[in-house]
Amino acid sequence: FSSIEELAKQIDQDFSNEEDKTRAVYSWIANNVEYDFKLAKTKNKRIRISYESEEERKQKEYDIMYEDANSTLKRRKAVCEGYSSLFKILCDLNDIECVKVQGFSKLSPRYIGKIPKVPDHTWNAVKINGEWKLVDVTWGAGHKDDQSGKFVKQFTDIFFFTDPDDFVLNHYPLDKKWLLTDKSIEEFSNYPFVYDYYFTSDVKLKNPPEGLLQMKSDRTVSLEIEGENIGELEYTTNSGRTYLKAKPTIINGLSNYQFKVSGSYLEIFINNNGWATFKIER
Repeated sequence: FSSIEELAKQIDQDFSNEEDKTRAVYSWIANNVEYDFKLAKTKNKRIRISYESEEERKQKEYDIMYEDANSTLKRRKAVCEGYSSLFKILCDLNDIECVKVQGFSKLSPRYIGKIPKVPDHTWNAVKINGEWKLVDVTWGAGHKDDQSGKFVKQFTDIFFFTDPDDFVLNHYPLDKKWLLTDKSIEEFSNYPFVYDYYFTSDVKLKNPPEGLLQMKSDRTVSLEIEGENIGELEYTTNSGRTYLKAKPTIINGLSNYQFKVSGSYLEIFINNNGWATFKIER
């Protein structure tokens, strides 16, 4: 596609309802745009605009967003601003109500227990059949390879219409109305660092999920986990140098685990997939 309007028209022709059109927008962007890590290092400058009326201000801001979306379409590269701008413009052109949401993200275990101060991420909220839904097409496109530092293309729809109580595990908006749930910034900061498998598996932490675990005198920490037939878990507390296993004790239908810890973090794996990481308090 050479223009946003061309892509929007094709989506409108191929799909008839709001949800399918929105999914098409999400899927096309996530499958065709890669994250630009070089741009991420330089794109911190604020754009200043002059205006004489509120209407002029809104029009200029929209024009800037359109140019960002257009650049994303043509370059096939962007940071979260470009992803979310293109998502919104395509929704607008298909008469689907959509907003960009700015806020905080939890990108690594070191953020556990720290209340964020500076917003670092942008995503979208979209109104489908009168109900607002949450979308993060940037995170749906792939991830960064820790060793090479390069973008790894890996489509996922985990962050399409995500349950707000799951979305808040790693997203917190500046405007609380876009939480679509009732959580505080303190709760967000204390959540564990969760991986994609946390969302796709049926294994969940007992609510509320707590990311700060208090080490006992015998150098163990405890967790209650919900899910059927979880069984033995694999975990590490020293950055993957040693992997241990833990068996549950079933109490009131919950799987209770005791983990022996030696480092500052506890990382849990289920079915060979990273599930969640916790911070150990001494």
